[in-house]
Amino acid sequence: MHRRIVMTALVLVAPFVFWACTITPEATADQVEKMLVAADFKFKTADTPQQMKRMQALPQGRFIRHQAGGEVSYLYADVAGCKCVWRGDKAAYSRYKELARERKVEYKDSLYESQDEELFPDIGWE
Repeated sequence: MHRRIVMTALVLVAPFVFWACTITPEATADQVEKMLVAADFKFKTADTPQQMKRMQALPQGRFIRHQAGGEVSYLYADVAGCKCVWRGDKAAYSRYKELARERKVEYKDSLYESQDEELFPDIGWE
């Protein structure tokens, strides 16, 4: 009788355990920052209230593909965390995606597309 209860419980619980193990966790802010650095993204903080306002207007916590003057940049705004915007090129973005796959963390793969010069924060990128 006891064995039958244990077997029934295992049969009922096993699928949920398997499902839980397959979930890819969302990256923490610390993980995201480390992967951005490792992927060769550069960050810039706001020097003026106007720059901060423009940073805050960007979609937060997701990648933005921005094209201006034939140049493509990938931005990642994190005003709540580092109070900064990260910027990288196509190679840096590809490295970031590879790092996320290697570390089995989820990232928002849907890019926010922008060609709006007003959206791009002019904060003195070097």
